[in-house]
Amino acid sequence: MTGPVVLRIDEPEDYVLRNRISKVRGWCACAEPNEIQQLGWEIAGAPIPWQDQEREDVYEQNPTSWVRGFTLWLDLSQHLYAVQSNELELTISFSPGHQRQLLFSLAAGLIETCLTATSGV
Repeated sequence: MTGPVVLRIDEPEDYVLRNRISKVRGWCACAEPNEIQQLGWEIAGAPIPWQDQEREDVYEQNPTSWVRGFTLWLDLSQHLYAVQSNELELTISFSPGHQRQLLFSLAAGLIETCLTATSGV
């Protein structure tokens, strides 16, 4: 990497997941496009599907940077195995060998909601 990658999470702003199916939305920006060209997400080594998202609001504020927006929809009932101490760690990879970990808290009662959904009760 030739420079730092700026990473921002817009939703949820407080990094608290409140629903069984939770939306994580944000963006990253950097000086060179190859620094964020191979963007990817995972939980405990398992890839997480995500979508590119146009972020005109961010482009306008960072006209000299390469910007990439993203949205993930997490079905937490599929990732309960990775929850530790009521927290879930997501890893974002910008390019090979360059990653960041993000720690999200789970709202009170969310684990029980997920367990009920998976058991069909």
